[in-house]
Amino acid sequence: MGARIKSGDEVILIGGKDRGKRGKVLRVERDKDRLYVEGLNMIKRHQRPQQVAGAQRPEQVGGVIEKEGPIHISNVAVADPKDGKPTRIGVEVEDGKRFRVAKRSARVRRRAARDDHWPAAERSARAEIDRAVQGARGDAGGRRGDASGRALVRVP
Repeated sequence: MGARIKSGDEVILIGGKDRGKRGKVLRVERDKDRLYVEGLNMIKRHQRPQQVAGAQRPEQVGGVIEKEGPIHISNVAVADPKDGKPTRIGVEVEDGKRFRVAKRSARVRRRAARDDHWPAAERSARAEIDRAVQGARGDAGGRRGDASGRALVRVP
């Protein structure tokens, strides 16, 4: 089951060296079950000085750089929008639209990602287009290439 934490959510760390601290989610890496939280789990990287591309003067950027490190999804909990305490997130459906809901206070956080981009009418139209394109592909499998079979262009 996928994590219901999205970028932009306010989260509380429930484990690790920054336990109890809060921050905003910068990005989520779903394949690794990790996320990056603004100002938390700061790590230091020693970077060799390099020229900045497109700079007027040959400026050097290097030294010890601090940045956010990854945190496992199991070590964070979403902050409840009502009282700020840790809560779990559920999904409720109303009028065919999915909404993320805080379990603690039953407050709606925002629409679920799946319906943000593809409302029901557009999804069915998109499915028809996909079926039509698959039928037109034939044996080529949507690839056009040279005689050796290497794909040069991927046809949608």
